[in-house]
Amino acid sequence: MRDLKVLDQPRVLGAPYCTQILSDYGADVIKVEPPTGDETRTWRPPFVEGTASYFIGVNRNKRGLALDLSSAEGREIVLRVLAGADVLGIGNDGQFRKFCEFVGAPGLAADPRYASNGERHRNRDSLCASIEALLADREAATLCQALLKAGVPAGLIHSLSEVLKHPHTEHRRMLVEIGAGQRGLGVPVKLSGTPRQAHTPAPAIGQHNYEVLETDALVEAGVAVRAAGAHPGERS
Repeated sequence: MRDLKVLDQPRVLGAPYCTQILSDYGADVIKVEPPTGDETRTWRPPFVEGTASYFIGVNRNKRGLALDLSSAEGREIVLRVLAGADVLGIGNDGQFRKFCEFVGAPGLAADPRYASNGERHRNRDSLCASIEALLADREAATLCQALLKAGVPAGLIHSLSEVLKHPHTEHRRMLVEIGAGQRGLGVPVKLSGTPRQAHTPAPAIGQHNYEVLETDALVEAGVAVRAAGAHPGERS
């Protein structure tokens, strides 16, 4: 991935973690923050030289760029960086040309309004309208498979119900019955030597007070809460 450039603007956890994975494999990931820094730099201790471990944990191997995106100058800089960046879907120029050829509209790639990633961003509304018209009568799953074979990254956007019914979800045993009428997601990382499973439902308030504390003293003192229906000395 050393030839891949990624502009990393999201915050908090999910997206920064994904871009960190790309950077771990060699991609040039550029982290964009406001001049005051990403808010997660101050989220809870422990801190390392004033920066929260939370931020450090999902931003290694990246280059940092501080920009005021509320200003016209800051937005212009981002667009210039975007012009040379590779983004998922049909972000880079080569993939965009392949896409246009695939859908039978090579003229889109030749249009100056869409010649670069930055220009496509500036003219997003008109480009989206053109693409939607070209794809309106195509079946999504078949289209995605054909695009992948043509060298253009593509994937379906599933609804939650579709995800839960997907064969891969079933194969990975990702939907489990936990008990007490509770259903939830299974353990995603499955290791043969140390398998894990969801084996108990979420506890009621104070359900295991006596089991854990093995004393009524804290309950009587008001420090711990007795579960509804539980009796002194009772284990649940």
